[in-house]
Amino acid sequence: QKGLNERLEETTQTVTSKHAAVVETRQLLDAAWQSAVTADPNRAALEPTPEAAEIDGMVRAQASHLEALQLAETAAMEAQTKASNTLIEANSKHASMAEQHRGLKDELAEARSLLATILEALSLASDAALAAARLSKEVHAEFSALRKGLEQRRITIDTEIKGHEERLKAHLAARPERFPEQPERQSLEDAVEASNALHAETDAARQETSNGLHVHEQAVTAQAQHRENLAAAQAQARVWQQLHSLIGKGDGKAFKIFAQALNLNKLLGKANVHLKRLAERYELVPRLEDGLPTLEFDLSDLWQIGQRVAPQSLSGGERFLVSLALALGLSDFRSVKMPIETLLLDEGFGTLDPQTLSVALAALSQLQSDGRQVGIISHVVGLRDRVEARIEIRPLGGGRSEVVDH
Repeated sequence: QKGLNERLEETTQTVTSKHAAVVETRQLLDAAWQSAVTADPNRAALEPTPEAAEIDGMVRAQASHLEALQLAETAAMEAQTKASNTLIEANSKHASMAEQHRGLKDELAEARSLLATILEALSLASDAALAAARLSKEVHAEFSALRKGLEQRRITIDTEIKGHEERLKAHLAARPERFPEQPERQSLEDAVEASNALHAETDAARQETSNGLHVHEQAVTAQAQHRENLAAAQAQARVWQQLHSLIGKGDGKAFKIFAQALNLNKLLGKANVHLKRLAERYELVPRLEDGLPTLEFDLSDLWQIGQRVAPQSLSGGERFLVSLALALGLSDFRSVKMPIETLLLDEGFGTLDPQTLSVALAALSQLQSDGRQVGIISHVVGLRDRVEARIEIRPLGGGRSEVVDH
């Protein structure tokens, strides 16, 4: 700013001096011209001389230069004005910053004074001791969260207090006009005594209700236990009732039938193994009555989609094959203590056709190969030739007979 002012002042002086020189030159020229005109009046109408023209050109050039200097002076004045305004603004900012600096210095002094007070209160020697005693980030974050929660709790409590105050105002506004502002002490004591008596009665009723509820809960628990015991007893009773329905009669007939039916069912299973070789069309199945097995059986016709067939409806040959299968199945019940090593078949072969007879003899041969002896009592002549080992009995009359030797 100082250099700008110096340059502006120098330019102004130069312009001023040159302007003064130009003015002085013009005045001298005007004076010379007037003198010439005065000496020779006719010269005013004459053309100027070359010297005069040159001088006039110089004057005009000086005038143009002077005008340019004046414009430069004007621009310089404007620049000076702008610079002055900038300087004023900068001085204002400087003053403001200086004021802020003084304020910060005061705050720093107050902070240092406060720090010294805190250090003294905490019995710390220096700032380094305070920094060492400072909380860690984790503890600081924990206390910050706790403070935030307490602040939120304080806001909530303030809100509740304001709500209570508003309700209190509404309550006071709704108070009846006849209600006294300050009731008498005796009336308040009577009201308190009545309230205490009512409170005691309420506590007694609540205790009685609680006792009754406890008794009720015990009764509900006992009832649930009784129901469980009853359900268990009913389940056990159903088992005994079912057993009673099976074997509960005094003579034991029902139990005997049930046990025999179980054995019959096993017998039918073993007989079906032999019946499948003798007559694969049929299968022995037990007959049920009310869902319980009986001592009777039927045949399932496998060629008729398992249709039940009574044994009485079979032909003589089929009936013989079924009887043979049952007999063979019965022989399978042999055990170590009571082995069944010999099987005697009395008659029935006369009702068989040749093909069925061959099937029956093949089954008997299989039994013989399993280690059992099979004896056939028959009067069929054709059967005699198909049995190698045989005993022939010849009747003698009068109820007597003899063995024929071969």
